[in-house]
Amino acid sequence: VTVLQIKDSEKIGFLFKKIFNLWIQRDEGYYLKCMSVLYEILALMQIKNYLPKEKYEKIAPAIQYISENFRTEDISFPTETVIPATE
Repeated sequence: VTVLQIKDSEKIGFLFKKIFNLWIQRDEGYYLKCMSVLYEILALMQIKNYLPKEKYEKIAPAIQYISENFRTEDISFPTETVIPATE
């Protein structure tokens, strides 16, 4: 398991808490708001170079899957396509 050392973790921590609160409250539009914050986290990590291109490419399939399936009520990741962690 690789752990990212994030210098400015306060902003990212705040955003994860925001997702958590949105998810728990489940107000109208909560799902899309959560997705928006998730993309904000990914963008921030990429901008701050916490997510170098080679690392981003590892999670790109998951991001693509979320993008293609976020409108479905029951989003799940097919187990036959799960890639085991190697680090």
